[in-house]
Amino acid sequence: MKNKINQLILFCTLLISLAFNTFAQKKDYPIKPVAFTKVHVEDNFWQPKMEINAKVTIPYVIAQCKANGRMDNFLRAGKK
Repeated sequence: MKNKINQLILFCTLLISLAFNTFAQKKDYPIKPVAFTKVHVEDNFWQPKMEINAKVTIPYVIAQCKANGRMDNFLRAGKK
């Protein structure tokens, strides 16, 4: 009896999963993936923020990682 209940639960779970995947994927979805190297941001909102991150924030965070010994942890984790 318990085995049949487990089989029924498994069957229902698989059926619901299959139905969800079938309905969730639209064949005519208008947005297509592109490589991140093909993406260019040229606006007045995001571009300045991205430039500040690239020129100021990221170098500062890397310097802090080196100063506080976190870079050593990254190197240890990467077995370098």
